[in-house]
Amino acid sequence: MTRKGRLVFLGLSLIILVLVGYLSTGSFAFLLQQFWFTAGLFLLVLLSLVDQPHFSKDANIFQNGVTAWVALLLVSQESRSAIWWAFLTWATYLILCSYILMWLRSRALYKESPSIQLLSRLNRQIGRPEALFSALFLWGCLLQFKSPSRGLNALLLFWAVFMIINLPVVSQAIEEFLTRRTTPTPAAIGVILRLVNPRIAEAKLSAELPVKIVGRRLQITKDRTVIGNAVIIDDRLVAGQRIGRLAITKMEDRWSVVSNDSSGAINLTLLDSGASDEPVEIPVSVADVGSEIGKLVFHVHPDLNLQSGEVVWIKISTGAKGFYQVVSGQVFQVNVAEGNCVQSVRVSAGQLGIWDAKACRFETVTWVPPAGELVNKADSGSMENYEIPDGHVVVGRVPNSDFPVHINIEEAVTHNSIVLPKNWTAI
Repeated sequence: MTRKGRLVFLGLSLIILVLVGYLSTGSFAFLLQQFWFTAGLFLLVLLSLVDQPHFSKDANIFQNGVTAWVALLLVSQESRSAIWWAFLTWATYLILCSYILMWLRSRALYKESPSIQLLSRLNRQIGRPEALFSALFLWGCLLQFKSPSRGLNALLLFWAVFMIINLPVVSQAIEEFLTRRTTPTPAAIGVILRLVNPRIAEAKLSAELPVKIVGRRLQITKDRTVIGNAVIIDDRLVAGQRIGRLAITKMEDRWSVVSNDSSGAINLTLLDSGASDEPVEIPVSVADVGSEIGKLVFHVHPDLNLQSGEVVWIKISTGAKGFYQVVSGQVFQVNVAEGNCVQSVRVSAGQLGIWDAKACRFETVTWVPPAGELVNKADSGSMENYEIPDGHVVVGRVPNSDFPVHINIEEAVTHNSIVLPKNWTAI
């Protein structure tokens, strides 16, 4: 469930809890005086609706224990029975044990010793808000009403319904239902046929789409749930069908459902301009077979406007941008079914490197471009702000880009140098 959905459920649950409490007691005095409401409030706030949606870490267990310990101190002296002492011992154990574990643990849990793994996993179960504060809430209700009554039955029913709604499957179904009721479903313009690699998909597009569709952004949905975004990087008519090639630009939490063949089709809908938080750069292709450490190879649609010397970039394994400059393009043809063929342009780009804004120069990329990574055309927003080093002067620009070429004046006059016109060629 999304954070927004959790906050909505929290607000509704709190309102219902207060209304049930008022109908059960006849006043709002319980808000500040009765232990059952304090325990119920902590149950709502700390439960998976907001703070611990998937599992409780050691720090969460410590927080839960401290919260329960403080809440138990609100119980009057005459009500501190053996059960109260059992709850206090429970909370104290969680506080001390989780505190020690936070000191001892320095690695992922599966790499720790068996004893630490056992204690941590045990604490995650008995220190969950569902376990700890449910027990306190139910005990507080019995402590307040002492015998079966309409108020006690109402609070127990509230607790049961709340716990059922909080089940992941139920909460996800409710959120999907509300999303379907409140969000208009745009018309699908195509379906994904298959994934060529993790970042590229082939899709069957609607014949009603405009002719110039390359570069448009899409939303990918399955069973009316958004699972990702993409951009069209190729569009062809092949064997009587309109086939598009999509670059996947964003994968949502439920992206893995693309592998589920038992449910419906994977649909595509066009996104309006500015309707997505996608980056400004529009991918033109992906790193393809033949790429080397010093060379990037990718395929583009023949209609794409590229030229020799143009700069493109790709995210490398470190997360930085590796820049390459187009040096060649070759038209090639692939035969497909029923005597049809598809023509594309195979582009080769030489490595410029990683732009170091502080040094105002390129640093070498030491490994091959990541296979299937998106290739983007560079623009003025692709590079960081820079300052020309002292003693250097700008003598030009990298062709078709804003990257400066500069030299040190002293080195230029003490070494052999030559100044050539822009369109100079060797004879």
